[in-house]
Amino acid sequence: MPVPDPALSRAVLIGIDKYTHRDLGSLPAAAAGAKRLAALLRDPTVWGLPAKNITVLGAEASRERILTAVRDAAHQATDTLLVYFAGHGLRNRTRDRLYLALADADEDHPQVGGLPYLELRDVVRQAGYRVRYRITVLDCCYSGLAGAMSATAAPSRTDLANVLDEPPELAAEPDDYGDCVLASAPPTEPSFALPGANFPEFTGELIGILEGGIRDAGPALSLDDIWLRVRRRLRERGSPEPQQFAQNTVARQVQFHNRFGVCGRRSMRFADRIQATQRKHSTSTLSLKSSAINPRGNGNPRGQRGRRVANPLRSFPKRAGGTRSETRLQNRQKSPPKARVRVDPPRRAQPFTRTPSFWRTAWTLRLVLLLIGLATSMAGITLATGHYRELAQYPHVPLCKSGARYDQECIKVETGQVTAKRLLSDNGAYGLTVKQASGKTEEHVVSFDVSHAARIGSRAEIKFWRGEVVEVSVRGESERYVSVSGTGWGYSFLAWFGLGFVTWALLKRTRGVGWGVFALASAAWGFAGIFLILGVNFLVLDVLA
Repeated sequence: MPVPDPALSRAVLIGIDKYTHRDLGSLPAAAAGAKRLAALLRDPTVWGLPAKNITVLGAEASRERILTAVRDAAHQATDTLLVYFAGHGLRNRTRDRLYLALADADEDHPQVGGLPYLELRDVVRQAGYRVRYRITVLDCCYSGLAGAMSATAAPSRTDLANVLDEPPELAAEPDDYGDCVLASAPPTEPSFALPGANFPEFTGELIGILEGGIRDAGPALSLDDIWLRVRRRLRERGSPEPQQFAQNTVARQVQFHNRFGVCGRRSMRFADRIQATQRKHSTSTLSLKSSAINPRGNGNPRGQRGRRVANPLRSFPKRAGGTRSETRLQNRQKSPPKARVRVDPPRRAQPFTRTPSFWRTAWTLRLVLLLIGLATSMAGITLATGHYRELAQYPHVPLCKSGARYDQECIKVETGQVTAKRLLSDNGAYGLTVKQASGKTEEHVVSFDVSHAARIGSRAEIKFWRGEVVEVSVRGESERYVSVSGTGWGYSFLAWFGLGFVTWALLKRTRGVGWGVFALASAAWGFAGIFLILGVNFLVLDVLA
């Protein structure tokens, strides 16, 4: 399929980087992503849209300005309409609706300052009914809600032509018409713009594919090819999985130039030249090797001073009066000399135990290792089990009475106030800063649910057990920190290494194995124990939670 006609296509790109609400942080990467995408769409090696056919809007754009820009672009386009939005996404939990947060949006009330996706969708469909392909790209939290909100089937181009009494030739084929929505995250998960990143995560992968192309994908990339590659990369990274909602075959019909395809053909021509050079070099090398056996040629098919010498691989006819050299060459051709093979005398089998004292030393070492391993394993298991047993008591520990100390066998509850929250990493870890009633301020690592429920100034409840924070609760959501202590983890690792000594004592061959092999085996055993013990700890904590 050809790339959509740039002269008959339009694009509107929106990147909101500044917000007035205190709970909505700034997103400079959103505006940067919109500008970079606009530059790529103008590039003839990607699409080649004229600059007048692209509209880029930032945080200064209001709801009316955005809808007006989309309406005007939809009226002017007849081939492809592309609408892109990057910024915060808000979710109306009551009606499960998606709102695109503009600069004045309110996180607690998405209807205030937010652009309902339904309104944007209706403008795209109604004003762009003449457009063959309508593409919407959303890089915001909960953008997957757009799929459920776009489930209502839009009228086909043929139906619109009949209603508007248009000529039949204006109606496209049923499968060559429709909408496509690309969302950066599922309906219930956030999207990420990592601190210090140039672009939001989803947009960054999209830009990377448009810039570098895809190997072995041909001269053009369909929207489906691009989305599949972005989804695979984000899956490998453990990020929220992008979503695609396409009508008919739009995702396969809309295509862009593959930058890698152009570079790939040049690379193939260069590789062909390299391969031809290698073949030539290989042939010349074989020729030199063949002529090297000529004692007078010195690696040259012709002899010294250009005089031709006899080729030793050439067979001479049997005739009387031949020269002595020819006779030797004929005999060498008929019966080549046998290669000398050096055969060493067989070695005598070395006994595993040469003397009774050696036998006693080997098994004594095995017995010592076995006893050390058993003692270490039993001690580690006993001590580690004690820590796990104490951990299991947590759900049954009573609350402390007033005036109790932090180190007593009870749970002390202290109230505080949320003063700040921030994103710590792309795996869903958030930092929640709480100022306690005692005046002490601490930051606690919480999940997305706790961070989303928390508001600046909200009341927080902190539980202490044995002098450590074990639980933080905010507005009905809580995060537990009940975990195995470092001492218990160390005892578990000690038991694992004791088991390693037992295994070594039972399987070790006394002769032929040095300390280097023992060190490598111990290191591998230790790494295996780390992963196993961590898995057991997570399982225990899930059961206790």
